[in-house]
Amino acid sequence: MDAKELSATLREEIADVQHGIWSHWMNYQFSVCQYNEDGSVTIPADKVERWMRQQGSPYSALTDKERESDRHQADKVLEVLQPTLRDLAALSDHIADLHTGHTTETNFWRWRVDNNR
Repeated sequence: MDAKELSATLREEIADVQHGIWSHWMNYQFSVCQYNEDGSVTIPADKVERWMRQQGSPYSALTDKERESDRHQADKVLEVLQPTLRDLAALSDHIADLHTGHTTETNFWRWRVDNNR
Protein backbone atom coordinates (compact mmCIF):
# COMPACT_ATOMS: atom_id res chain seq x y z
CA MET A 1 0.00 0.00 0.00
CA ASP A 2 1.45 3.37 -0.94
CA ALA A 3 1.18 6.57 1.10
CA LYS A 4 -1.86 7.82 -0.82
CA GLU A 5 -3.76 4.54 -0.32
CA LEU A 6 -2.76 4.42 3.35
CA SER A 7 -3.95 7.98 3.85
CA ALA A 8 -7.29 7.25 2.16
CA THR A 9 -7.76 4.09 4.24
CA LEU A 10 -6.92 5.84 7.51
CA ARG A 11 -9.19 8.74 6.58
CA GLU A 12 -12.15 6.40 6.12
CA GLU A 13 -11.39 4.46 9.31
CA ILE A 14 -11.05 7.67 11.35
CA ALA A 15 -14.23 9.09 9.78
CA ASP A 16 -16.05 5.90 10.81
CA VAL A 17 -14.80 6.30 14.40
CA GLN A 18 -15.72 9.99 14.43
CA HIS A 19 -19.22 9.19 13.20
CA GLY A 20 -19.59 6.62 15.99
CA ILE A 21 -18.46 9.22 18.55
CA TRP A 22 -20.89 11.80 17.15
CA SER A 23 -23.75 9.28 16.97
CA HIS A 24 -23.19 8.21 20.58
CA TRP A 25 -23.13 11.87 21.69
CA MET A 26 -26.34 12.70 19.82
CA ASN A 27 -28.04 9.65 21.31
CA TYR A 28 -27.03 10.85 24.79
CA GLN A 29 -28.15 14.43 24.09
CA PHE A 30 -31.57 13.34 22.89
CA SER A 31 -31.93 11.00 25.86
CA VAL A 32 -31.67 13.90 28.33
CA CYS A 33 -33.89 16.30 26.40
CA GLN A 34 -37.59 16.91 26.78
CA TYR A 35 -39.56 16.13 23.64
CA ASN A 36 -42.10 18.77 22.68
CA GLU A 37 -45.42 18.28 20.89
CA ASP A 38 -44.11 19.93 17.71
CA GLY A 39 -41.22 17.41 17.45
CA SER A 40 -38.57 19.76 18.77
CA VAL A 41 -36.62 19.10 21.95
CA THR A 42 -35.73 21.23 24.94
CA ILE A 43 -32.32 20.79 26.52
CA PRO A 44 -32.45 20.97 30.33
CA ALA A 45 -30.94 24.18 31.71
CA ASP A 46 -28.28 22.36 33.77
CA LYS A 47 -27.03 20.59 30.63
CA VAL A 48 -26.98 23.85 28.66
CA GLU A 49 -24.96 25.52 31.42
CA ARG A 50 -22.45 22.67 31.65
CA TRP A 51 -22.05 22.18 27.90
CA MET A 52 -21.65 25.91 27.30
CA ARG A 53 -18.93 26.00 29.95
CA GLN A 54 -17.20 22.97 28.45
CA GLN A 55 -17.32 24.20 24.86
CA GLY A 56 -15.91 27.56 25.89
CA SER A 57 -13.05 26.08 27.91
CA PRO A 58 -9.65 24.90 26.74
CA TYR A 59 -8.98 21.21 27.35
CA SER A 60 -6.56 22.10 30.17
CA ALA A 61 -9.34 23.87 32.09
CA LEU A 62 -11.69 20.87 32.09
CA THR A 63 -12.15 18.77 35.20
CA ASP A 64 -10.24 15.49 35.52
CA LYS A 65 -13.45 13.59 34.81
CA GLU A 66 -14.16 15.66 31.67
CA ARG A 67 -10.59 15.22 30.39
CA GLU A 68 -10.82 11.47 31.02
CA SER A 69 -13.99 11.38 28.92
CA ASP A 70 -12.15 13.16 26.07
CA ARG A 71 -9.22 10.74 26.42
CA HIS A 72 -11.64 7.84 26.08
CA GLN A 73 -12.78 9.29 22.75
CA ALA A 74 -9.17 9.92 21.66
CA ASP A 75 -8.38 6.26 22.41
CA LYS A 76 -10.88 5.26 19.74
CA VAL A 77 -8.93 7.22 17.12
CA LEU A 78 -5.58 5.94 18.41
CA GLU A 79 -6.83 2.37 18.02
CA VAL A 80 -7.18 3.02 14.27
CA LEU A 81 -3.75 4.66 14.07
CA GLN A 82 -1.88 2.14 16.25
CA PRO A 83 -0.80 -0.30 13.49
CA THR A 84 0.57 2.55 11.38
CA LEU A 85 2.32 4.09 14.38
CA ARG A 86 3.92 0.72 15.17
CA ASP A 87 5.14 0.42 11.57
CA LEU A 88 6.59 3.93 11.65
CA ALA A 89 8.39 3.24 14.93
CA ALA A 90 9.86 0.01 13.53
CA LEU A 91 10.93 1.79 10.35
CA SER A 92 12.53 4.55 12.41
CA ASP A 93 14.43 1.92 14.42
CA HIS A 94 15.67 0.25 11.24
CA ILE A 95 16.82 3.57 9.81
CA ALA A 96 18.63 4.40 13.05
CA ASP A 97 20.30 0.98 12.98
CA LEU A 98 21.35 1.59 9.38
CA HIS A 99 22.85 4.93 10.38
CA THR A 100 24.79 3.46 13.32
CA GLY A 101 25.89 0.36 11.40
CA HIS A 102 23.87 -2.09 13.53
CA THR A 103 22.23 -3.48 10.41
CA THR A 104 22.98 -3.57 6.72
CA GLU A 105 21.16 -1.95 3.86
CA THR A 106 20.23 -5.44 2.68
CA ASN A 107 18.56 -6.21 6.02
CA PHE A 108 16.71 -2.90 5.85
CA TRP A 109 15.30 -3.65 2.38
CA ARG A 110 14.48 -7.22 3.45
CA TRP A 111 12.48 -5.73 6.36
CA ARG A 112 10.60 -3.53 3.91
CA VAL A 113 9.74 -6.50 1.67
CA ASP A 114 8.76 -8.70 4.65
CA ASN A 115 6.45 -5.95 5.91
CA ASN A 116 4.95 -5.12 2.49
CA ARG A 117 6.48 -1.64 2.43
